[in-house]
Amino acid sequence: MFVQDEWRRGRLSLDAGVRVDKTWIDIGYEQIGTRRVRIENEEMYPVYAVALGARWDFSPAVGIFGRTRLSTQNAPTVETVPGGSLSSSTRMGFETGIDTTFTSWFRPRLCVYYLDVRDAPFIAGQSVNKDDPTDIINLYNSLDWHEYGAELALAGSWNAWSYQLSGSWNNKNDNTLDNRIPEFTFNGVVRYRQGPWLATFGVYCIDSFEAVNKAGTGDAEGYTNIDAAISRDFSIHGLATTLTFYVRNLTDDDYESVYGFPSMGRIVGAGARMMF
Repeated sequence: MFVQDEWRRGRLSLDAGVRVDKTWIDIGYEQIGTRRVRIENEEMYPVYAVALGARWDFSPAVGIFGRTRLSTQNAPTVETVPGGSLSSSTRMGFETGIDTTFTSWFRPRLCVYYLDVRDAPFIAGQSVNKDDPTDIINLYNSLDWHEYGAELALAGSWNAWSYQLSGSWNNKNDNTLDNRIPEFTFNGVVRYRQGPWLATFGVYCIDSFEAVNKAGTGDAEGYTNIDAAISRDFSIHGLATTLTFYVRNLTDDDYESVYGFPSMGRIVGAGARMMF
């Protein structure tokens, strides 16, 4: 459930939002080492979040923006390394930046961000039942860390062509999960439209990082993912319809974005969308 509103007055705009997420697990699994433990009918604690934002347009071509957000979640009921229970975790973030429109084919945007996390739960070890060596449970602990970085994005269009490019740099102060996220990423999409036809080509590059999950930690290495698609718009009995043929992971690279879970190889497929 969420509520969001925006207020505009001339060059200034303000927005605010409140959100509550509630999750129930009907059937799921917890990864403990190489073993999967079944989870049934489990109710998760709600996540509460609030965000405030503002934007000021110096001119139709230049604007600055800023946003802050705060979320909190009660600690899960788990076994811990120090014993006892964990505290509720909180995440507070802030971002600010500038976007410009020099021409229709060159619209740069720069954004910097800072994220502060308190009492974040993580798996610190495991415990083995002395009477049953197959009975293993994850042991949790909590830590504080902060993350910061910047993103530079470019977008534009020229005749039948359009593009979106973005590169980001990320860093953090935590030594326990020091390489938890990639330091550098790049994402690019180029589109070409001719009448009802649309061709799309995308590239996603990611730096090496430690892929962490409940099975452990491993090096995900860097990889490049290439996708391509072609689609056509037409009408069926007056209904707007799009038929798409696509190829994902075009080069059939073998990689892991989450430790212990290899990503899919090349995928060739088709899809249809009809708007009523």
